[in-house]
Amino acid sequence: MSRYSLLYFYGRDGYIMIGAELLTCSQVQAAFGIGKSTIYRWMDTNQFPRPVKLGPNRVAWKKNDLTSWFEKRS
Repeated sequence: MSRYSLLYFYGRDGYIMIGAELLTCSQVQAAFGIGKSTIYRWMDTNQFPRPVKLGPNRVAWKKNDLTSWFEKRS
């Protein structure tokens, strides 16, 4: 998979194009139409991929992890 390949999700606002390797929490929320508390609740019960830590107060999710998770749910 190319570093610059695009990923499309159908969210509440239609198709969302994501072209980065890492997605912020707000991008994940928009892509899947779920809230931040849902993301963290699902992570606590191992139902959602864990993010990578980018800094003391910043995390992001790997696009490949989210794609795999989404395909398993479909």
